[in-house]
Amino acid sequence: MTKRPSWDIKCLLPENKDAYKVLKEAFIDRKHIKPLEALLGIDSTGKIRTYDLTTAPHLFTAGTTGSGVNVGLNMIYLSMMLHSLPEDVQLIVIDPTEVEFKAYNDSPFMYADVVTDVEKTVKVFEYLVGEMENRLSLFDELKVLDLETYNTKVSPDEKKPYLVLIVEEISDLMVEHGDKIAECMSRLRQKARSAGILTHINTHVPRPEIIKENLVANFPSRLVYKVDNSSQSKLVLGEGGAEFLLGKGDSYIKSAESERLVRVQSIFLSDDEISSIIDSTVKKFPDEKYYSRIKF
Repeated sequence: MTKRPSWDIKCLLPENKDAYKVLKEAFIDRKHIKPLEALLGIDSTGKIRTYDLTTAPHLFTAGTTGSGVNVGLNMIYLSMMLHSLPEDVQLIVIDPTEVEFKAYNDSPFMYADVVTDVEKTVKVFEYLVGEMENRLSLFDELKVLDLETYNTKVSPDEKKPYLVLIVEEISDLMVEHGDKIAECMSRLRQKARSAGILTHINTHVPRPEIIKENLVANFPSRLVYKVDNSSQSKLVLGEGGAEFLLGKGDSYIKSAESERLVRVQSIFLSDDEISSIIDSTVKKFPDEKYYSRIKF
C-alpha cells in the first residue's frame, strides 16, 4: 500500500542555511570526491544527500510542471561543476525547449553546445554509441575493463572524460525518432557504463503511449518528482507513490543497486545563482581548450 507523505518540506533546510550555501558546502569538508558525485538535496532527517552518478549510469527522471524536476537537475549538474575538472567530466545536453539549459553553453564542462534541433538528436545518440565502441577497443588494447583504469595507464593527452548525456523532455524526441533512440539506448545500456558514458533522460509528460516501458527499462535508476497519477508513478518509478509527493523539489530516488526508495528535497537555485555558478567555472577554467566543442 502506498503511504501518503506526512512530513513538511519546509523543515528540511537546515536553520540559517540558504540553498546556495547548502550547494557550496555539500563537499567542502570532503577530501576524496569522485568526479561524478552530485548533490541530490536533503533527506527527511535533514542530512545532505549526495550520489555518485557512476552508480547510476542511466538515470530516468520525471515530474510534472511545478514538481521541481528541472531545479533538481540543475542542482545535480552544477554541483558537479563546483568540485570537478573539465578534463574529467563533459556534458552533452539535448534541450528541444531551448530554455532550461541555455546558460550551460558558457560552461567549460560542455562537450558540445546545447542541442536544440530535434533532427540532430539521433546523431547525438549514434555518436555516443560509436564513441562507446571506440573506447572499448582502446580498453581491449590495454587489457583494461573500465575508463578509470584506462586513464591511469595513458598519458594526460590520451585520457578520456566521463561523458554525460542529458536529455530534457525525451517525449518530444520519442514522437519523432522513438525506435531509433530506443535502439541506441539498448546498446548503450549494455556497455556504456564501463566506457564512462552516462545517459540521463527526463520527461514532464510520463504518458505510456509516448514513454514506452521498454525505454524505461533501460534506466534502472530513477529520480521521480510529483506526477499526476498512480499510473504515471508506476511507469516511471515502478510503483505508486510519486503522485502524493508535494511538488517544488520533493522527490524519490530509486537506485539500480537498491529497491528502497529514498525521499529527498531538492535545493532551489534562482537563475541568478545558476549564472553565478557557471560564471565562476569560466573564471576558474579560462583556457580556450575548454571551449572547443564538437559539432553534431
